[in-house]
Amino acid sequence: MFKKILIAEDHESANISVQRTLEELNISKVDYAYYCDDALGKIQKSIREKEPYDLMITDLEYEEDHQGTAYQKRPRAY
Repeated sequence: MFKKILIAEDHESANISVQRTLEELNISKVDYAYYCDDALGKIQKSIREKEPYDLMITDLEYEEDHQGTAYQKRPRAY
């Protein structure tokens, strides 16, 4: 089972649902980040301290365009 989890999610309602589920699973070490820069910093720190995360949960909700189609940003080609 996962012992240390990072939730990187900017929608508070999704965070609350995941938090409740993790509590039901008795997972006590859960960190939260609302911004990707903060999540990256937490990941880097956990690796430096030799206590990496077992799981990262992210982007539980997607924005929708005007036609109701879910989309996500794709990396630019260089």
